[in-house]
This record gives sequence, structure tokens and C-alpha cells, in this order.
Amino acid sequence: MYSVGLVIFRHFLATPNSGKINLVPQAAIGIADLCVRAMMAEGTPMDEARSKIWMKDIHGLLVKNRPEGNLEGKLIFFPTPIYTKTQSYAGHKAYYAKDHAVVRDLRSVVQEVKPSIMIGASAAKGAFTPEILQDMAAFNERPIIFALSNPTSKAECTAQQAYENTKVRD
Repeated sequence: MYSVGLVIFRHFLATPNSGKINLVPQAAIGIADLCVRAMMAEGTPMDEARSKIWMKDIHGLLVKNRPEGNLEGKLIFFPTPIYTKTQSYAGHKAYYAKDHAVVRDLRSVVQEVKPSIMIGASAAKGAFTPEILQDMAAFNERPIIFALSNPTSKAECTAQQAYENTKVRD
């Protein structure tokens, strides 16, 4: 997990004016936390940094008051720069839940959120469909696509699919 997080972190820092980030699914919490730390290091307040990260799990977009999918988890104390002893960590997903309507499928999330970076860590082969990749290219000159699942046979898309469907510009 740490090596995956470092790869994302390095690319995140190399992306000027990173906009919204779409992460799939809960395995990406560590990646999200690392991106938040990077934004905080650049002077972005923690709440604003978290607001730029949109996440989807098996139940859909992480939104407050959704009817299924536990966002609260256990009440624990997690002493790190992101979760301090005075701030309880009530469910790893809760910090990334948005005030937004329930959206279940990934393509709808991408069309509504319009992320500049999409990260997959779900082991859901083919989750980044040609249509989703084309949507990313429609509103990003250089969309950043990370299909990180292992083994690669379970990756959200292949590098070739990402290149072909986003028509990467040199």
C-alpha cells in the first residue's frame, strides 16, 4: 500500500492545479489521506483538501445520509497529522462523504464530478470502461488515470485502453 501511495503522491505533486480526484474504492483511503497531506503541505486547509477528493465504493458515491453502506465505522483515536487525538476518526469513509445526491454507478459519478485524476484500487476488472475514459478526456486535456489493482488481470483498465480511449495528446 505504501508504494502505491508514493506513486500516486509523486504524480499528484507533479500535476499543476490538481482539481477533483475520484478514488475507487475504500482501499484508496490511504491514497486519499496522502493526497490530503500533500495539499496541506502546499497550504490548503484540511477540510478544503478533503473536499476535493470524491470516493466511490460498492454502494456508490460516498455521500452523507445514503441509505446503505456504513460511513461511520468505529469511534477510535488516530494520532497522525490528519487525524489528531482531539479529533475522533469515526469511520474511515466519513471524512470523504459529500453533501450530494446518491449516485451509484461510476460513469454517473465521473460525469457529475468531472475529476482530473481517477484512481482505481478496486480489483474490479474493466471498471474504467471506454465510455468512462472518453468522458475523462472530454473535460481534461490530460486526464490522469491510475488503474492500480493487482494482479494486473484485475486492473480497472489497461494502459493501452487508457491511451486509446483518452486519445493522449503529446
